[in-house]
Amino acid sequence: MDNHLIRFQKKKFLFLDFETFNVCLSDKFNLPWQVATILTETVENDRGQIKSMERGRQNLYLKWDTDLKISKEAKRITGYSDTKFKSRCIPEEEAFNVIYELVEKADYLVGHNFLGFDIYLLRNWYRRHGKNYDSLPHKTLDTFAIAKAAALSHRYKSNECSLLDFQMKMIGIRKRGLRTSLGALGKSNNIEHNYANLHDALVDLELNIKIWEKLKYQIDF
Repeated sequence: MDNHLIRFQKKKFLFLDFETFNVCLSDKFNLPWQVATILTETVENDRGQIKSMERGRQNLYLKWDTDLKISKEAKRITGYSDTKFKSRCIPEEEAFNVIYELVEKADYLVGHNFLGFDIYLLRNWYRRHGKNYDSLPHKTLDTFAIAKAAALSHRYKSNECSLLDFQMKMIGIRKRGLRTSLGALGKSNNIEHNYANLHDALVDLELNIKIWEKLKYQIDF
């Protein structure tokens, strides 16, 4: 068995996704209103088989000390409900303490386009609370980047670059007909899911896990 491959490592994987008030990355004009996580752990069962087990999930709505309102575009994309938000939101400081502990204890952070979007939101949140986030990009697995690598048969070579650099290179690739959105990957892999409610952070993560379970057997790192 190739024990060095990620799919065989007995590690904790934290799947994380944000939904935001706007579609830009500036913390002056955009903040997350929802953050969801699903923690999984790779374990070996009594028969020596490697299995992924869920260890818990969070679905938090974030209340910020700001007058920032959700944009029409973000509201349309995410299906944001002001009534639901007001009934469920908690102070962002309280939510940060929960997420921070999960992130710090995880061996890997996993998300779709995580290195292109969510990592910046997480960085800004860390900075707001005076925490060092420098190690986080280096333990990130971006299924958007990995799906591109698999589709284009690009192999990661550890003697040429870091895994982070390899994923950033994959994110930058644009090719006509290459469909690597979360929904497209789910449908092309014949994955059953609640596609109508994508862009709810928790619903996205449930699909993200299913896609990762497919992708991890298509990569050689």
